Amino acid sequence: MLVYNRVPPTTHEGAPRLTGEPRSRPDRQPLPGRRPPAKRRLRDERGSISAEFALVMPAVLVVLALCLGVLAAGTTRGRLWDVAGQSARSFARGDPEESIAAQARTLLPGVAVSLAGQENLVCATAGIPVSGVVGHFLPLQLEARVCTLREE
Repeated sequence: MLVYNRVPPTTHEGAPRLTGEPRSRPDRQPLPGRRPPAKRRLRDERGSISAEFALVMPAVLVVLALCLGVLAAGTTRGRLWDVAGQSARSFARGDPEESIAAQARTLLPGVAVSLAGQENLVCATAGIPVSGVVGHFLPLQLEARVCTLREE
């Protein structure tokens, strides 16, 4: 089956040209000062790498920022465990709650500490919202709970 263009172009002999045949005529030379068709095509593709780079680079930067944000959230969670443990030990010794909360805010600014106690067991729960890029897109709250025995 032969496939023709919408309007069948003709070759220099006047016969219809098939789609797969080259469009240039062998007897025609390029005009002076103009490049041959293959070089013109290559010249038209200049800058395509820059365009692809401009599209890919923001995505790479977003992924990098999210990875760094997750790493920072993990570090904050470790500090939060330390704050909760220190608060539970202070509460087990019988320190006042106001001084425990002030000490916790000194160790990790912006932290909220809640204390609870039963007969021989005291627990401290420390929480802080996730900050940075991850906290901007996902409003998450990090929490750590540590329990210890009451000192007598």
